[in-house]
Amino acid sequence: MKKQIGVWVDAAVWHAYRELCSKERFRPAEPIEKFLQFILHNGSILPILNLMETVGKAEGFEAYVRVLLGWYRNGKLWMYITDEDEAPIEPMLLEALKLVANCKLRQEIEESLTKIAQKKQGEN
Repeated sequence: MKKQIGVWVDAAVWHAYRELCSKERFRPAEPIEKFLQFILHNGSILPILNLMETVGKAEGFEAYVRVLLGWYRNGKLWMYITDEDEAPIEPMLLEALKLVANCKLRQEIEESLTKIAQKKQGEN
């Protein structure tokens, strides 16, 4: 059974949200209902809000990973972590695969690591 409810939302936010739903072929109520179900499944609102805040902070991490990926693709395999010490980029990218939320960026990392590994095997 469905029930219509009234929720006050900023008009500009609602308009942008409806456009996004339209582009992604959702009815506006679908993502909201799934979000509410997720909260209910968790049993609390606070952890979900904290999770959303953490995801927002991930943008800086993803920018860092894009820089590492760019270096790696251009043949830079090591980076300085202090004035004297270097660290390999490849393990950093492998770790990033587990942490990056952006699926397109994860795919780019995977493809680059695989391509370079295949190239290394071909040289041996």
